[in-house]
Amino acid sequence: MDFAGRGLAALRDELVAAPPGALYSPEALAEALRAAGKGEERERILALAARMPNWWCVRAEAAISDADHVLRQSLALHRRAGSLNRELKLAERSLAVEPSEQNFARLLDIKANLADLAHAEAAIEGFGDRSGRASPAI
Repeated sequence: MDFAGRGLAALRDELVAAPPGALYSPEALAEALRAAGKGEERERILALAARMPNWWCVRAEAAISDADHVLRQSLALHRRAGSLNRELKLAERSLAVEPSEQNFARLLDIKANLADLAHAEAAIEGFGDRSGRASPAI
């Protein structure tokens, strides 16, 4: 997974390199990251994550199936956003080189897809119930 920020990329690398024992508990992982000098980055990320709507899924009481689903969805959305941002840059260049209605329409379509992506959430019946999260009315 690619990250734009060096801090996130370094934390990812530490997570990959963490000893197997560090993955048995949140406390063990926190200690391994502190020992590697990544404790502040961990705290910063956790503070940002706590403001996210799907933060409930990574709490200790969350069901593993819910956490797994949110992680998979988040990765898919991350990849889609990266793809759309690359397409947006190409569409902007195309419009600058050839200002046509077709190129402008493509640019607007990509921007609309990015806006929709920003509001994407799990809409699966029963999602989060095992973790104690009430399902939204559909």
